[in-house]
Amino acid sequence: MAKIVAITGCPAGVAHTQMAAEALRKTAVVMGHEIRVETHGAEGAKSPLSPEEIAAADVVLVASDVHVEMERFRGKPMVAVPVSDAIRKTRAVLDKALAELEEEAPPPAAPEPARAVRFLVGVTACPTGIAIRVEAPRSRPFRRAPAGAPVLTST
Repeated sequence: MAKIVAITGCPAGVAHTQMAAEALRKTAVVMGHEIRVETHGAEGAKSPLSPEEIAAADVVLVASDVHVEMERFRGKPMVAVPVSDAIRKTRAVLDKALAELEEEAPPPAAPEPARAVRFLVGVTACPTGIAIRVEAPRSRPFRRAPAGAPVLTST
């Protein structure tokens, strides 16, 4: 069960803001998550989120067509979508926010496997019958190798 804080907003702040907030609340409860929604409109923020609610949240979801001050959510996994998506595609929006939460989770500590050095080998022939072998690191095509990349040639 995730704790979600959401902000909904539209320029008028009447219909779409409230419809998105209600859709997010109902769908989050059905999915088994806790949610707290702050609404924004022409009059500013209604039911503002407290710093404690923001600190306790696992993920932040912004469904707004108006500017929302984001500084207070620094360091939290965050997803921003248009308010219409929160109304029409509510479950997909919540799934997207929860996926962001999963991406932010620290991966288990495991040693990285040793990487083998790979070479791209090209063999060309010229009319004299002498072959030239070109090797570039990490299988990069020779023409795309960055400046300074080691290139081995032999004739």
